[in-house]
Amino acid sequence: MRLLRRLIALAFVMLLLAGLPQYSAMAAGYATLRMGDSGSAVKRMQTALITHQYLSDVADGKFGPKTHEAVRSFQKGNNLKVDGLAGNQTLTVLYGLGEKSNNTMPGTKDTLVFGSSGSAVLSMQKALTNIGFSTRGIDGKFGNNTLSAVRAFQSANGLSVDGKAGTVTLAKLYALEENAGKDGSAPAPTEPSVILSRTLRSNYTGSDVSLLQTKLAALDYKLDINGTYDSTTISAVREFQRLNRLTVDGIAGANTFKALQSGSAIKAVSTSDLVNIPTTFITLRSGATGEAVKALQKQLALLDYKVDITDKYDSQTIQTVRVFQSINKIAVDGIAGIQTQTLAYSGNAIKCSAQPSAYSAPSIGQIKIMHWFNEVKPALQGKSSIYIYNPVSRFGYTLRLYSLGRHADAEPMTAEDTANMMAAFGGKVTWTPKFVYVRLPSGNWTVATTHNVAHDSQSITSNDFRGHTCVHFLRDMDEVNEHDPGYGVTNQEVLRKGW
Repeated sequence: MRLLRRLIALAFVMLLLAGLPQYSAMAAGYATLRMGDSGSAVKRMQTALITHQYLSDVADGKFGPKTHEAVRSFQKGNNLKVDGLAGNQTLTVLYGLGEKSNNTMPGTKDTLVFGSSGSAVLSMQKALTNIGFSTRGIDGKFGNNTLSAVRAFQSANGLSVDGKAGTVTLAKLYALEENAGKDGSAPAPTEPSVILSRTLRSNYTGSDVSLLQTKLAALDYKLDINGTYDSTTISAVREFQRLNRLTVDGIAGANTFKALQSGSAIKAVSTSDLVNIPTTFITLRSGATGEAVKALQKQLALLDYKVDITDKYDSQTIQTVRVFQSINKIAVDGIAGIQTQTLAYSGNAIKCSAQPSAYSAPSIGQIKIMHWFNEVKPALQGKSSIYIYNPVSRFGYTLRLYSLGRHADAEPMTAEDTANMMAAFGGKVTWTPKFVYVRLPSGNWTVATTHNVAHDSQSITSNDFRGHTCVHFLRDMDEVNEHDPGYGVTNQEVLRKGW
């Protein structure tokens, strides 16, 4: 009997010891979880974050960037140390073992919706504005413009787009605002490629319309941010297209989106940008500086010519003046004399965006894929020139053939052709090849690529182009890899992609 009692007592002690580690772990608190951790503890935390609407992902047991951000948002919303480390205090609050309130962050107690008002809305409007989503006023009233800004913010950050500022939306918003405050600049929100994917036109509605409107407003274009493609939006898009040298139709398609998101989009012209027309004209040429130069640059920009307003008559200004002269059919010399300036300020000058129809362009049915060695080069033997048309910029120019090897060396026939070639490249001199259509002396149209860098020798000295350029036609890739690996291959790839 005594032995039996000892065995029972021993078993009881062993049971206690078996349960001791679990008890000790509870007494010691939760182990700290951090970026890179994985396992059931992380999954439990993620599940709790999802339950409390701080994480809009799946609980996969992997502590990655999204989970890290969710932990930081939870910490900020519950007045905890914001470090992204899920330690004992953070997990205790998260799992409901503490009584920390979630009301310390403005607006996180109740969802803010259209019609709401008060300090919570005011804080939200400030945060939206601080990171680049204009509410068109900070007044504490959740109206149409605030609704559009919330929708645009949700779209740009991969959240459910419902226009309601709930826990997840506000946590994300205040986290981004906090990060922006560290260096004084707002972070660019991550934009899923699907946000601006459909062509927008009159009376369309949706989050993509709101995002378009927000981006236009940020560039000082005047419109209502209301999620509807209305008359103010059409006017703003048309003005944006005009200033950014796009087809002006008021419809926001792929080219408009690309320009809008390029980082180099031209802002709306304000009253302060309007030109004070000089009372007298002085001839402006390379090296000139001052207000007369600045006024001419502004006027050329208003006429859709690409130029930086610097008050210095630099190489870009010279090239822009040449393009202006070429399009307006006056002597092309890059010098802004009395004739050039009188025409520029007259109100009768041809805008850069209005001229492309003057250049010959093929229909798709006219274009033939022709091989350089088998078809094009034999057809060019003994011929003097070819015509180039850039389908993107819609400029055309004539090149005089200089020599024929594995590609065609050629040079602009006249200074006007040089100006048009430079305009086709947006005023930039670059080795990066562009896809073009070429009209051969026979009248056949084919495809090629070309750059606009003047290099090596030339035969024409009056064309403002000190050297020649190259035109690459279709060749077999095996042959190109053997003889022209590098730049030759680059041209063939651009040609194939362009076609």
